[in-house]
Amino acid sequence: MSYEYSEDGLIEAATQEVLEDLGWTVVTAWQNESLATQADRSDGLLGRLNKSEVILERYLLQALRTSNPDVPEAAYQQAVNVLKESAADKHPAAINKDKHDLLVKGVPISYQDDKGVLQKKCLKVFDFDNPANNHFSSRQAI
Repeated sequence: MSYEYSEDGLIEAATQEVLEDLGWTVVTAWQNESLATQADRSDGLLGRLNKSEVILERYLLQALRTSNPDVPEAAYQQAVNVLKESAADKHPAAINKDKHDLLVKGVPISYQDDKGVLQKKCLKVFDFDNPANNHFSSRQAI
């Protein structure tokens, strides 16, 4: 039996159609992905250095910069690092709640301004007021 007529193939095709109708970008990355070769992740299909990376940093950094202007570059990277932190000593449900809170409420960061004063901010990851400003993408497994 051919893969495109399998249950997975038919479900993925229907899901892709729904996501595209909603404005999502569907990327075929299962067999066609080229990995990034540079630390800045500017090349490669999704900007991942390896296939185990779940967070697409170049898109996350772009969203953080757009939603939170006038913050030093190090603050954006600090937010990415917070979102990527893993906690081996927590139950998966607690980890999911913590990550959910960061995505919904924002990522707390701190930095020194040009006068040396410590600034604390919460960087927005998503624009909930204008959802069209967000970049939605799905990785297709076909």
